[in-house]
Parts: sequence; C-alpha cells; structure tokens
Amino acid sequence: MTSNTPIALPQEIDKTELSVMNETALPIRDIRKKLEQIALSADAKAILDKLVQTTVTVGSAVIQIGRSIVSFVFDLLKIAPTMLFGGLLALVVTSCIAAVPLLGTVLGSALAPILSAFGIGLGGLSDLLSGRVAKQIDAFVAKYQPLVA
Repeated sequence: MTSNTPIALPQEIDKTELSVMNETALPIRDIRKKLEQIALSADAKAILDKLVQTTVTVGSAVIQIGRSIVSFVFDLLKIAPTMLFGGLLALVVTSCIAAVPLLGTVLGSALAPILSAFGIGLGGLSDLLSGRVAKQIDAFVAKYQPLVA
C-alpha cells in the first residue's frame, strides 16, 4: 500500500528535475534486500517498508520520497563510518558498565544516553569535519530544492 500525498506548488517545475529525484534512489528490491540483512524485528521492517513505498505527487509526476530517504540513509552509513563506530562503542561500553553487579544497573541506565550522545556526537563531528557527510547532505537537499515554495 502506497501513501501518496498531493502537493500543490505555486511555481512551474521542470519535469526532468522531478524525474532525477526518482533516478538517484536505490530500486525497491535492493532496499528490501538490504533491510532483510539487518537484524530488526518484523514490525520495524514493516514500518521501513511502508516508508520506502511513500510517494508524493507534484503536478502529474509521482516522486518516491520514501525510497529516496532510505537510500540516503544507506549512503550515509557508507560515508560516516566514524559516527557509526562511535555509536557502537558507546553501546558496548554501556553494556559493560551495566554488567557490573549492583551499581552497574544504576550507572548503566544513567550513563547510556550520555555515552551514546558523546560517541555519536564525536564520531559525527569527525565525519562532518571531513566534509564527506556535509557534501552528501547538501546534495540531497539540493535535489529536492525545486519542491520548496
């Protein structure tokens, strides 16, 4: 089932610009293969599959926005490995702290959000300063700039 939201735009948009928005995203079958390889619950996969099928209608063109968003996230995982590493490191350290008898339960639950924010934040900052992530985000936003009124 596809969610389709019509958008009325006050300006004329070139149809070639709209077609480019669909061409740069991964095909749905490739996204589904990648989602199957990720250890997620069936419910989470169903929600992501519904997101992948989300579209918007601009004039007579249908833009597969959900597919573009999920493809963009997969691309970010490739170009932002430091942020991913920082998040995983924070998760492992939190698990080790939580495993300590008595005090670990309290410390683990208190430190989990702090360590996660710190690990993801430092990793993300490192990736952002390298310029790869900023370029990828700018390119993604620029692709959909014609839709902004």
